[in-house]
Amino acid sequence: MSELEPWVRQPFPNFGPDNEVRAAVTDLGRAKFFYVDKLGCEVLKSSDSEALITGGLLRGKLLLRVACRGKLPPGVKLPVLWTTIFLGGTRELFRDFEFSGVKIVEPFHETESGRCEFTIADPDGNMISFSGPP
Repeated sequence: MSELEPWVRQPFPNFGPDNEVRAAVTDLGRAKFFYVDKLGCEVLKSSDSEALITGGLLRGKLLLRVACRGKLPPGVKLPVLWTTIFLGGTRELFRDFEFSGVKIVEPFHETESGRCEFTIADPDGNMISFSGPP
């Protein structure tokens, strides 16, 4: 069974203005570390409960607002974000992520149409797929 099977691709209800996508996280500090230190993004604004992240791989593609929902009761899961960023250089990007220890949930592969794709996950299971030429 693939790691992707537990997740269902569906529209995420929390879209904001100007290509802003919202993701729920349980630990804001851990999320900021992941997006800044692992993906090379920057925090534009931050409060005790949320951060607006862009730059790095997200530059010109989307703004990501991560909102902390705190520790969850047993058996309760956060809604999972799944979004796709289209860009070139997917093979090199995949290798960089592998090297830096980013969790890969769908390995690098070429589609029938010739695009190359792979999917990563943040520590809370929010997923970002990358698609484009190799």
